[in-house]
Amino acid sequence: MFRRLRANRFVVSLAIVLQFGVARADFDAAVSGSYRSYPLSGVAETTVGYGELLWGTEADALYGFVRLAADFDAITQYQATAVRFEFFPISILGARVGQLWQQNHQDYSSYDCVNNVCRGYFSEKYAEGQLFLGVGPLKLSGSYRYTIKSAGEVSNPNALTYYIDPESGLQFTNGQIDHSWRARGAALVELSPEYSLGYSQTQFVSDRSDEKSNLWIAFAQGAWGPAKLVVGGGEYDSSLHTSHSTVIAYGQWTFWPKLGF
Repeated sequence: MFRRLRANRFVVSLAIVLQFGVARADFDAAVSGSYRSYPLSGVAETTVGYGELLWGTEADALYGFVRLAADFDAITQYQATAVRFEFFPISILGARVGQLWQQNHQDYSSYDCVNNVCRGYFSEKYAEGQLFLGVGPLKLSGSYRYTIKSAGEVSNPNALTYYIDPESGLQFTNGQIDHSWRARGAALVELSPEYSLGYSQTQFVSDRSDEKSNLWIAFAQGAWGPAKLVVGGGEYDSSLHTSHSTVIAYGQWTFWPKLGF
C-alpha cells in the first residue's frame, strides 16, 4: 500500500513540463500514475484543463496563452484536489497561481508520525514562475515557487508542534500559517522523437523550521503517441533524513494534449 507523499509531484511535473509539444487551444485531459521508492510514495491522478491562445500561432514559439486546470489525486486513504491558473505572455516564460486541498487518513511509512502530525486536512496556496529554453535536442526548464501552507483538522493539534508536509518531506508549524520555497531545474536531451534522457534537481526550504530537502533524479523517457513512460533513479536527502537512493516511475496517457510546453 503506497503512502502518498506529494513530492512525487516532481515526477509528474518532470514528465509533463519536459514534453515541449504545442497543443491546440481547447480542453485537455490526461490520466497518470507515479511511484517513488524512497520516501515511499505513489498516486493516481486525473488532470483536466482548458487553454486559450491569446496571440501568435501554435507554429510560433513566442505565442501567448492562458490555461485553467485541475488535478484530482487518490490512493488508498489519501485524496487531494488542486486548481491553478497559468498565464504565459510568451510560451517559454510565464507564471501560475494555485490552491491545493488534501486529506490524509494514514501515516507515512518514511516519517515519524508519532512526534509529528501526518493525518488530517491540509491546504496550500502558491505562486510560481516558469522558464523554458531549447537549443536543438537540448531542452531546459527552471521554476521557482513560493507557497503558503496551513494545517486544518489534525489528529492531535494540541500535543504536536509540527506536521509533515508530504510534498517536501519537511516539518511545518502545526496550527499556524507557514511558508516554503521550491527551486527546480531540469535538462532533457532528445535522442530521437520517441526517446530522451534527462536530469532534474528539486530543493525545498521551509520558513519557520529553516529545513531543506533535495531530490536529484537521472531518468529515461519514452513517448509513443498519447502514451508516456519515465523511469529513473537518484538520491533524496533532507533535514529529517540522511541521504538515500531512490527509484521513480511515471506513466501517462493523454486524451487531449494541453496548450503550452
